[in-house]
Amino acid sequence: MMSSECCGRHRRSLASLLLHLVERHPHSAAFLGASAATAMSYLAVDRPVARWVNENISPFDKRMMDALAHIASADIYLAVTAVLLVVFWVIARRVPAQRIRQLAVTAKNAALFALIAIVTTGLAGIAIKTALGRMRPRALIEQGLYGFSPFNVADFSMNSLPSGHTQFMFTLAMALTLIYPRYDAFYFFFAAAVGVLRVLEGAHYVGDVVFGAYVGIVGPLLIKKYLFDARSLPVRIVLARDRRLAAGRTAAFPASLTPEQGGAEVGVVQRRNGQQVVDEAGHHLGGRTVTGLGE
Repeated sequence: MMSSECCGRHRRSLASLLLHLVERHPHSAAFLGASAATAMSYLAVDRPVARWVNENISPFDKRMMDALAHIASADIYLAVTAVLLVVFWVIARRVPAQRIRQLAVTAKNAALFALIAIVTTGLAGIAIKTALGRMRPRALIEQGLYGFSPFNVADFSMNSLPSGHTQFMFTLAMALTLIYPRYDAFYFFFAAAVGVLRVLEGAHYVGDVVFGAYVGIVGPLLIKKYLFDARSLPVRIVLARDRRLAAGRTAAFPASLTPEQGGAEVGVVQRRNGQQVVDEAGHHLGGRTVTGLGE
């Protein structure tokens, strides 16, 4: 009886410790969770999945998946983002209309944010790949090798963890969500699809994709918090249709109520005064009194 009560107390203590870690240190909790999931995948999932892929997916299908997954190559996205950065910088300096100029400033910040996020997380992914030196599934299938060869820069087959394509696509998905969240489900569906393709074509293990997704998600969050939010540089783009939808939501759910009581969501619309709807940063999102278009 005492043993059962003792086990119950330990379980409650462990649950309380985990809850405290998630609440007070969310980034550390996310790292531990991603690392634990990757480790469990390494021990129990990766080898059987790699063998199943080798036995059931034809070479032709793998080539098709590889071609589809290469839409996640970073080069074209970096070039487009750099061009957009220059275009919005020029508009912000040359266009006299205040509303367009404000939108261009926010869009310029957003392009710079996306560019920094892509480059920074990409470099972080390469550093992790090189340091860990995990062997790719091909080494398991062809040579029976499974494990790590740290700092093996000469052999391309020793850089499986994390998946670079998956990391890039989740970086892009998280950055776009922070910039324009209306289509966030599509962003992350597309990123997850690329990760699945990389496993099914035999290029990566499941654990590689899991940790690649973690790196891709946490990178933009940290960059936004410490580089842009700290300098009050908005990256969230709010268009006219977003302001109309925000105004309609406020009309349907009075802000005087809490979210639990059926009111507006905190941080989306906080106040309605006549025709003025104010977002989380104090920008008027309704009527003809728009004073800001960023976060």
